[in-house]
Amino acid sequence: MFTDPRSFRSDAAIAIDDVIDEKCRLMDCQVSQFYEWLAWERKIQIDPRTMSWEKKRDYLMTNWGCRYEQAANGARQTLIETYGEAGKNIRYAECFELSPYGRKITVSEFRELLNP
Repeated sequence: MFTDPRSFRSDAAIAIDDVIDEKCRLMDCQVSQFYEWLAWERKIQIDPRTMSWEKKRDYLMTNWGCRYEQAANGARQTLIETYGEAGKNIRYAECFELSPYGRKITVSEFRELLNP
């Protein structure tokens, strides 16, 4: 059982700027998730069948893809430590936290696993 009460910690961060369009295309494939159920939860009425790809991408990035931008901003120091000066300009990232369970490794070993 997970009992650690603190906020999420970005022990590793992966730049995804070069694949953000692919991530949007993958979200677009999950029609029942992003255009039906999650849209319904947010009281958004949308019909992807009538939308251009550009409109779909804007919708997906505005409502769900923005979390990757927030992740990059929240993990800026980790991105700089991982990518050097280029880390300052990374716009989108996915972040990971080293679990306290299982085999113990250092943060640098953890980052190496995710950024070989």
